[in-house]
Amino acid sequence: MLLLLLVAAFEPMLPLGPAAAMNAGTAHPHWQNAFGRNPALAASSPWLALGGGYWRPYGLEGVDQAGLSAAAGFERWAAMLGISQFGFDRYRERDFAVLGAFRAFPTVAVGAAAHLLTVTTSPVRTEAVVALDAGAAWSVGFLHLGVAANRFNLPRLANGDLLPATVRAGLSAEPLEDFAVALDAAWSEYGGETSAGFELGLLPQLKLRFGVGYPPLEYAAGLGVVAGPVEVDYAFRYHPQLRDSHILGLRFSWW
Repeated sequence: MLLLLLVAAFEPMLPLGPAAAMNAGTAHPHWQNAFGRNPALAASSPWLALGGGYWRPYGLEGVDQAGLSAAAGFERWAAMLGISQFGFDRYRERDFAVLGAFRAFPTVAVGAAAHLLTVTTSPVRTEAVVALDAGAAWSVGFLHLGVAANRFNLPRLANGDLLPATVRAGLSAEPLEDFAVALDAAWSEYGGETSAGFELGLLPQLKLRFGVGYPPLEYAAGLGVVAGPVEVDYAFRYHPQLRDSHILGLRFSWW
């Protein structure tokens, strides 16, 4: 099963925040979607926010992934720092990221990110490459659009492996205060994939989330529990060939 996880380095990426259960986040205006999806969404950051998550992909013993990010908003500017780690035994992949976003107009934001990607295969062997992302987000009323290019500089590891670029496009809508839907499409040299999801606020303190992705046909469901500036996220993801995954997240936001 480990070979399925390592078809390409730095895959899969830990989904953080609502996207863990909604499956889609290229346009959904949540700051945690900026890390690994669309850096322009960092513009939706509150004054200060901290968030993290953990999961054991598909229940594989000894394999885990964790992520941590921080964001700060300054009028039209926003900045983020993020780190994620995936690995097993002596193999570790780490992603150290710096993101920035600028709201050029009240309805338009642009963003960019630089990632230092490191691979450790033994106590004495580590290699690193730099990957670059860029994106834009546009909002009008309750509609949101997003486009992004991840790893557009086509970084290559020392062994010759290419980390392919991914182009993303997304649509999100919030027609009601307590209801949001999102749709994503992504393309890389491995092919295309689509995902969709929604979030429903049953109570001010409770949000339910559902999502689906293809290919392969993957399902997700979860919830968010809010207590003042603290929100706890949980997501269950089902893969048709691999085992289930459970993702836990914790977030603090100060407006």
